[in-house]
Amino acid sequence: MVAAGDCACTGGVFKDSYAVCGALSNLLPVDVTVPGCPPPPIDLLRGILTALRAKRGTFAP
Repeated sequence: MVAAGDCACTGGVFKDSYAVCGALSNLLPVDVTVPGCPPPPIDLLRGILTALRAKRGTFAP
């Protein structure tokens, strides 16, 4: 699971609101977080590749 964006990573600016559960990791196991609002496309790609490599067990760049 990749949490992309500040809202998914931390709950964002509304994290203390009654309508927000906070970070995605409060609900689901998260493998990789990609912060940013919005996260840069290259960081999204790196996050996805990191998650895929972790699932396959290969951590080489």
